[in-house]
Amino acid sequence: MSEPEIAVNFVEIVDTIGASAHNIPVSCPKVGGYDTGTSDVVWNAAEWARLSKSGHVHINQSNEDPFLGYCLDVEEYAWTIANAVDATVERKARKQTTTLYIDRSEAATLINSLHAANVSPYLGLADWDLNQAEAAALLGTRLGGCLIVWVQWASPSSNPTSLLPGTSLTLKESNCDLGVSIPGWYPASPIQPQVTQGIVVHMGSKSLVQGSVTSLDDGKTWRAA
Repeated sequence: MSEPEIAVNFVEIVDTIGASAHNIPVSCPKVGGYDTGTSDVVWNAAEWARLSKSGHVHINQSNEDPFLGYCLDVEEYAWTIANAVDATVERKARKQTTTLYIDRSEAATLINSLHAANVSPYLGLADWDLNQAEAAALLGTRLGGCLIVWVQWASPSSNPTSLLPGTSLTLKESNCDLGVSIPGWYPASPIQPQVTQGIVVHMGSKSLVQGSVTSLDDGKTWRAA
């Protein structure tokens, strides 16, 4: 992934475990979910598919396979700082982009280890003492040379009565975290029409193909009745 643009605005991101993913509204512009963890933590294919119009941030908390996901979760019971730095070095060797998520209070220790290893991943920070505007102001800035692309500012514990945008649920009821992110950091991809080859569509045809067919000459889309 090429380096995202420096933020002059932001996109909201909601993250949670798989067991609570159904609470996120489909209107959410970007979501964070887990590729690793216990059965209640991991998101299944249906949960990702329901939010197909959102940007997807795949999070790895397993502390085992360094190449899974886009973001390594550096906190208790997940990736240690030492292991996350080693994983970032391995991912760099494969030309694999890495974001490290960590509590802001632990970031200085992480940065020192990253400098020693000569790697500069993207950073996602959690700071529950911020409001949304303060969190957004950190986007696009650098901490120890690492670009800050994601800042969490509200959780079920820090802001239990705040509403999950697009719903009537509080953060405590929905079990979701709120954050802001750089728009170009894993944005939503436009859904492309399926291209079907080897089919000739005649006027009046009603059963040649189910769904739509995109022509390869001028991009017109034909829909079967």
